[in-house]
Amino acid sequence: MKKLSFLLVFALFSCSDKNVPESVQISVPAEFSAKTTSFAFDFWKSYEKEKGAEGSYFLSPLSLNMALGMLMNGAEGETQSEIRQMLGFQQGDMASVNQYYIELLEKLPKVDPKVKNLLANSVWHDKEFAVEKAYLDLLKKDFSAEVYGEDFRQASTVNKINAWAAKHTENKIQKVLDEIRADQVLFLMNALYFKGDWTKTFDPKNTVKDTFYGAKGKREEEFMSIKDNFPYVDMDGFEAVELPYGNEKYGLVVMLPKGDSAEDMILGLDELKWNATLASLSPQKVQVSLPKMKMETSTELISVLQNMGMKKAFTDGAELGGISKSAQLVVGLVKQDTYVAMDEKGTEAAAVTTIGVELTSIPQYPVIKCDRPFAFAIVEKTSNTIQFIGKLN
Repeated sequence: MKKLSFLLVFALFSCSDKNVPESVQISVPAEFSAKTTSFAFDFWKSYEKEKGAEGSYFLSPLSLNMALGMLMNGAEGETQSEIRQMLGFQQGDMASVNQYYIELLEKLPKVDPKVKNLLANSVWHDKEFAVEKAYLDLLKKDFSAEVYGEDFRQASTVNKINAWAAKHTENKIQKVLDEIRADQVLFLMNALYFKGDWTKTFDPKNTVKDTFYGAKGKREEEFMSIKDNFPYVDMDGFEAVELPYGNEKYGLVVMLPKGDSAEDMILGLDELKWNATLASLSPQKVQVSLPKMKMETSTELISVLQNMGMKKAFTDGAELGGISKSAQLVVGLVKQDTYVAMDEKGTEAAAVTTIGVELTSIPQYPVIKCDRPFAFAIVEKTSNTIQFIGKLN
């Protein structure tokens, strides 16, 4: 029996079926959509090259894109240029770029009333650290970000950050941080949650145990099965089928390689091939068999982003003056935590992207600030004689 591997892609589609109820239309220009798609595949391929051999994974390019968008607004000079280049925003001012994010934040959750899709942003900063007010105001206005100034020395702050992640992912992602290091002064966070029922549900009676032939061996899995009319295409190197959710504004695209490995197929994908695949999908009767799954991924992404051309933000030369002009900052953490569960009824997925900004160095000496009652003594050192003592209360 041939080795089975497959690729699952969540995608947003515009629906032209006149029988589908009206819902909110996203007026994001095609140019912006192309940039986000291009970034998604650049990120996917970079991750596959860097960490794909580790096994299965689940990621959110959109969550990462939005978190990087918040960082981009606080970056300057070459640091900002590298982020803009990576995201595809070389042209245009930041206000124009941010308008696209505003559109997504406002409209994406309303695209399909039968699908739950939530987006949330937040910024957490040490209350003792001076963050530029203009930067915080911009994040609140353009990214609908919640702003929290907390005591980063208290363990309760970690609990608050994790509670925010849980709240905005329907408790699917309950921990994104274990601790806050002494040099960390700010976190940018994006949370993304999706829950959609299949437009055509799988009958549980057709779910059977069968063998999944993975890259590292085989094992028994529960396979869901359905035979119906679905958009399908036989491409060069793989087959693709789209399983729609709700009112068909969202779809799951399954890409099954013919001879190559899933890794080789991913590395061969780009925006043009993806668009050609979507354009070639045509409804026909198809039997689809998918393993039920539940998967969680927690992965750090700095090396992946460095390979995509974002380099200076992770060095001591990072230009993050838009965030704070009182200290030299560097990005020390880019982490994504994800969850996905898929069964006969539908799919539930969540992602939290966390970007940690820290001081390039922290004092390696005690700081004594006498801003509370203290005592003092005047000592003759050769004989160690205390000549005077005092207290300032």
